[in-house]
Amino acid sequence: MTYVYDEKEYENLEDAVKDVFDSLSENEKVILWNEFCEDEKYYDDRIYDMDELDYIYSDSTPSEILELARGNDFNPNDSYFRETTYGIESADYPDDWIEYNDMKDWLLSRYDSLDIEEKDED
Repeated sequence: MTYVYDEKEYENLEDAVKDVFDSLSENEKVILWNEFCEDEKYYDDRIYDMDELDYIYSDSTPSEILELARGNDFNPNDSYFRETTYGIESADYPDDWIEYNDMKDWLLSRYDSLDIEEKDED
């Protein structure tokens, strides 16, 4: 079976999916990661846009929020944040938070949504 993405042919679906994933923007990777977390019920691993901070912690006092960030790698000027066992941490580029190997099988099962097509061998 041959697979095609962006006019490039792949003999292996895994290679095609990895190339597509690597070509995504940071924001697209975060969106895909969050979809994966939702589908697999890994709610604690979700990555949030920093614009969501006020909404998510709207019922918390400022001191409670500061306590969550204390001692962690948190900068309110970063683009993203996530909750950890120790509080909240932030990053501008959360590549380290997105585990491609964890989501590989999930991506393979939905390769058609990544615009990868099967090529007829006829």
